[in-house]
Order: sequence, then structure tokens, then C-alpha cells
Amino acid sequence: MKQAKRIRAIVADLDNTLVNQFGDISRNNAAILRQMNEEGVIVGLATGRKANESSKLLDFWRLGHAVSFIVGSNGCDYINLRTRRHIQENYLTEKDLRLFSEEFKRETAGWGVRHHDCFYCNKMTFWIELYCLMHHLKPVVDAFDALTGDEFSRILIIASPSTNKKIFLKWNLKHFKAMPMGKMVIEVVKPQVSKYEGLKYALEDFELEPAEVMTFGDDYNDIELIRRTEGIAMKNAVEPLVEVARGKTKYSGAQDGVAYHLNALLIGDEYIFGDEQEEEEPALVAEKEEIIEEVPYDDDFLI
Repeated sequence: MKQAKRIRAIVADLDNTLVNQFGDISRNNAAILRQMNEEGVIVGLATGRKANESSKLLDFWRLGHAVSFIVGSNGCDYINLRTRRHIQENYLTEKDLRLFSEEFKRETAGWGVRHHDCFYCNKMTFWIELYCLMHHLKPVVDAFDALTGDEFSRILIIASPSTNKKIFLKWNLKHFKAMPMGKMVIEVVKPQVSKYEGLKYALEDFELEPAEVMTFGDDYNDIELIRRTEGIAMKNAVEPLVEVARGKTKYSGAQDGVAYHLNALLIGDEYIFGDEQEEEEPALVAEKEEIIEEVPYDDDFLI
């Protein structure tokens, strides 16, 4: 009989995985995270959003107590919510913006960086205007000097789906890595950035092995994380991610795929969730003869 795998941690992406199309977490997904936490499973997030931003969302959703850590900014940002250990690394600087501008100058697509409630871009295009409207951002054109001294986790290339597909397929910028995010956005980060690299801090903090971590994701920025752990692809996941995953949810992120998948695994025998519990030694039972000898005789007890 095949031995069940022990899972000590659950780590999920936010957008299109835990979070639905309305930008909110469903009651079912929230409930399964709480249940896992109550059963001793360590719960974490691995997202493209900033860790601090994600932490505020958890408080809004009343899930702060259930989640132990956040890998944010695709791995550039890590917060241990129990000890408040906070690590930020591999961010892009003003120098990186200039380098990218030089290497990408032959392309016609617009690009920029999100900063607070603004999108600083190299030029205004239809696709950038659409992106800013969708995300309630103010476009600021050709004003990167205003960002001097700041750091960013990513540059965003925003163009038509066909243009972005061509850019991604012929990508040859040696100082940067490209990760498509949906059809109209390509995220540009440093080559060493990945959610799995950020997860390594959680592996250290919580004394976990990669095989003990079940992860859920849907997009290109989740591929390494899914490949190097007990990774589960969402039904709506991109094909390259599905190819490296160990399983796939029956339902999409918008259909509570994480909750349904974990509930199915909880009643199955393929996985055991939580730390191994030490069995209590059974209490010694006295022999019958000894009990009889120790019980005093009482006439009033007789019926």
C-alpha cells in the first residue's frame, strides 16, 4: 500500500487562485484556510503583490490569524507574520530602469512601473490607458526622475496580446527575466527573482522541506514554485505550469478551486495534513484480581 504524503504547509497565490474575479476571497476559500490553520497546518501566501499590501488584505478578510507568512513581490519580499521578520531583496533601482530603457528601446510597446496610486510610463498608449483605468491608477508620462531613490519589484510591459506574445517569445534581455501576467501585461524582474527563492525563508523559519509544502498557482510567475514543491495547478492555469504540477484542481480560482481541492484531499488517503502527533501511551490497567482486593466490602451496596 502506498504511504500517504505528509503536508505541513499550504501556500497559495492570490490573484486568480485564492482571490476571485471581484478581487475578493470567497467564503469557502477563507474557511478552508482557517480550517487548515486550526488543524496545525502552516498557511502562507505567495503573490506578485507587495507583502505589506497583502497583509492588510488578510486583516480586512479577518484571516490574519490563519496565515503565518507572505512571500510578496514575486519573491522580492518576505514577511513572517508570527515573528515580524521582514526581508526585501532583488528590487529594481533607478539604474535598472535606465538599463532596461536602453535594452528595450527597439520595441514599440509601452512600459512603466507602479508606484503608490500612479503608473510612471515611457509613453501613453491605448493599452496603458486601459490598464490605468482598470487599476485606478494615474498615468504619469516620461517622469522617471521623480522616482529617484525608490526601488521597485518589477517593470510592466503593457501592450496588445499579440504584441506581448511576440516580445515574450523572442525575449533576449540578459539582465532581466520576463513573466507574462495575463494577456496584456509582461512583468520584468531581475533574473534571480522567483517565488520559490522567497519561499526559502519560510522553509528556514518553519523548519519545512519543499516536499512538505503544497502550493497552488495559475501563472508563469508560479512555475518554479509549483515545480519544486508539491505543486497543484489551478484549472485556469497556463499550460507550462500544468506540465510541471503534481495535480490540478477541478475548479478554477473563481469557482473556489482551492477549497474544493483541499476538501477532497482531506477525505482521501493520499495525503496527511499537519505535524505528526505523538501517540499517548495507554494507561496501565490493573488486573481484575487486584481491583477486587482493593474494593471494600459494603452491605449497603448490595441490592
